[in-house]
Amino acid sequence: MRASFSPDEREIVTAGSDGTARVFVVSRADEPVDDLVQMAQLLSAHRLDPAGGLVPLDNHSLSNLWQTLRGKYPDLFRNTR
Repeated sequence: MRASFSPDEREIVTAGSDGTARVFVVSRADEPVDDLVQMAQLLSAHRLDPAGGLVPLDNHSLSNLWQTLRGKYPDLFRNTR
């Protein structure tokens, strides 16, 4: 798979090995990059090692991420029931 940003950085175009192309509209985030990285780690339960490989996060790390991000962004972590 390959991915590229459009010149205005508002879209990402991907091309799969099966010939499928997709266009994703993206918007700029207001959150700091470090918080977005932590959110990605929490949602994927992995982090990237220095070589770009995925490393599973242990329960303690996931709990710390949950607590930190819930404190900063309570609306994202509220129960919707």
